[in-house]
Amino acid sequence: MSKLVLPYAKLSRWYTLVVYPGKEADVKLDLEKCDFVDRVLVPCRTIIEMKKEQRKEWTKRLYPGYVFALLRLDEVTWQHLMNRMYGVLDILRDKYHPIPLKSSEVSSLIESIGIEKRQEKEIDFAIDDAIEVTSGPFSNFQGRVEQINESRQTVKVVINIFGRITLLELDVLQVKKVEESEEG
Repeated sequence: MSKLVLPYAKLSRWYTLVVYPGKEADVKLDLEKCDFVDRVLVPCRTIIEMKKEQRKEWTKRLYPGYVFALLRLDEVTWQHLMNRMYGVLDILRDKYHPIPLKSSEVSSLIESIGIEKRQEKEIDFAIDDAIEVTSGPFSNFQGRVEQINESRQTVKVVINIFGRITLLELDVLQVKKVEESEEG
């Protein structure tokens, strides 16, 4: 049996692990318990959308089936990863040796995670702007913006419903700015 020799065994390097799709979080938890693992990344993006008139937030993995780990890899840790870690299928490698990620790849990966922390809709209207409700029970009603809460991504609008002025708090995804036409 030939001995696997890794020239950079005592250095921590970033590697890409191939895992069962959907098991990335489980593999991350298991890897974080190992003493030869310095850091583990599962890049995700938070998606915010409106479904059936309700605001839904869910997490989407940017690289399904892959986990990125900062490892001190040698023959023992290699065998541990391949034979004893449930969910780990392989490590990206050439024929015999794992291929560490380049520093430029790692920095762009970490940067993409930082940018994608929270997907928020840019609020393109201000107080007293005319808006139209695009979804929900008040769909197609028009009104004016009274208050904007950027942290909660909500807006309070005044709408005339059957002759009565009504104040509503809506998600910013439920309204759009209406350009007022000039008459004259």
